[in-house]
Parts: sequence; C-alpha cells; structure tokens
Amino acid sequence: MAKKTLKTADKNQLRNFTIIICVLIIVFFGTIYVGKHINKKEVDKSKYNGFDFYFEKNQGLWLTRIEIGNTPYDIPFYNHPRDLEDIIVETNVENIILKEKPQKIIISIPANSGSEMAIAGIEISKITGERYQVLNIPTKSAFSEFVEGMPFATCSDANEKTVVISFKKSNKNLISSEGRCILLEFKEGDAIRVADTLAYKLLKIM
Repeated sequence: MAKKTLKTADKNQLRNFTIIICVLIIVFFGTIYVGKHINKKEVDKSKYNGFDFYFEKNQGLWLTRIEIGNTPYDIPFYNHPRDLEDIIVETNVENIILKEKPQKIIISIPANSGSEMAIAGIEISKITGERYQVLNIPTKSAFSEFVEGMPFATCSDANEKTVVISFKKSNKNLISSEGRCILLEFKEGDAIRVADTLAYKLLKIM
C-alpha cells in the first residue's frame, strides 16, 4: 500500500512539474521579450531611483528600460519597486551573484508549486539567465524536495561555482543568505513580489 501511495504522489508531482514547465514556456515567450517601443496612450509613467517605469495597461505589467550593449530593452515586471519596499532584504545579498560571478544558478522551488511559483522563478531567471543576456549566467530550475526523475536542489548544493536561489513559503517576506545560497521567504500569494524584489536588486534599481 505504501508503494502505491508513493507512486500516486510522484505522479501528482510530475503533473505539477509539467504545469510549471508549460507556464514557464508561456511566460518566457509571451511576456519576457517585450518590444522596444511603447504606445504612450496605453501607459502610465513614473520614475524610481533614476529609472523610468511605464505601466502597460493591456498586459498589466510595469516596464523599465535598460541598455544591453547599445540595444535598449523594456523589461517587464509584475510589481513596481515602490510597492516592494516593505520586503526585508539582507544588505548586499545581490553581491553573491554580482560580485562572486557564479558559473551556474539553480532556482529551487517547492515541489507542490503551481503557476505563481513558476512565474516567480521566471522573474528572476530573465535577469540572471541568458535570454536577455543581462547577467548571462546559465540558470536552471529544480524542486527543493526529492521527486523521482525530477531535478532536485537545496542550499547544500551551493558551492564556489553554483549559486542556489531557494524559495520557501513562510510567515514573512524576507531575502537573506546562507553562504552562496540566497533564501527567498514569502507569505501566501507573495512569491512574485519577493522574486521581483531580488530582480530589482540585481539590476541595482532597488
């Protein structure tokens, strides 16, 4: 009976993982690569820490422009940085990535996650990974609990070459670190807010 229950649980985890992958693909190709021109009739504009932000009403996203080389990109976020100032962030936690320059980043999420967690992961990977070539560090995703046949990583997998970014549901919103592991604690429904905060820290916007 125990074996049957385990197999059923594994199937559920596999289904969840499949859902996450599908969401990642949709988000990655649907919203991550935003055009370089903004229709100003459809946006609200504001400024934060020297960066211009535009609210694209049709998509419900905040965009800010950065230049990579000589090419400007409008990078979308779900949250404006002024709405994230309540999140506690360890001083210079972003330097674990920016200054120590890992060869690889693993984003570790709970195994029972849904679409919100998938979006939170992509909010970070679009900055750390190779799509925009902002930081251009190979970035992979994994579960923080073991599921047979699925990628698995915890803070114990962080080392001189690899930074692990680990999400954990909590009673507080907090970004901290353990060695070369960045810990993202989030309240119910706040995973994307915490993810956006780290992304803004990596861009030196916050």
